[in-house]
Amino acid sequence: MCGLSKPAVLPGHPGAARHQRLENVRDVAPESDIAVLTKQGKKYHGTILLVTAGALTMNSDERAIPAPGRITRQRVLQRAGILEVRLLAPVASVLAGAAIGGGAGVTLGAIADASAQSSQDRGLLIGLLGLLGAAIGDAIGVHNPIVKGKRIYVAR
Repeated sequence: MCGLSKPAVLPGHPGAARHQRLENVRDVAPESDIAVLTKQGKKYHGTILLVTAGALTMNSDERAIPAPGRITRQRVLQRAGILEVRLLAPVASVLAGAAIGGGAGVTLGAIADASAQSSQDRGLLIGLLGLLGAAIGDAIGVHNPIVKGKRIYVAR
């Protein structure tokens, strides 16, 4: 069951203690892909740079404001402000995005192909829109984590 996370661990549950240590994040290899949810509700995803007992430093992949595009911004998040840290599955997110986009493209291509007056080049539009949809979905999956991995830190 790739990409499915474990059920939430309640604070009183015996398994809760293993997720409450920021050291769990420190044990993850540098440059690993993570998603961080802050207590203020902000979400960041990127790569781990440094983890200390009181803070997490990461390169965050963010939307460029006001211009379109993406930027990488170094963020230092204090432990007191972090609600949850999860590992990400970037390859799975890219594949999921490509599959969703490809499926949407094939569907649109089939609808357009069914209404065509000519039977010449039947199926060509399905293939082209399927590839275009997969490419767009792939690009979306790179910058938007679709598949989240294991939870490695949860604040008390």
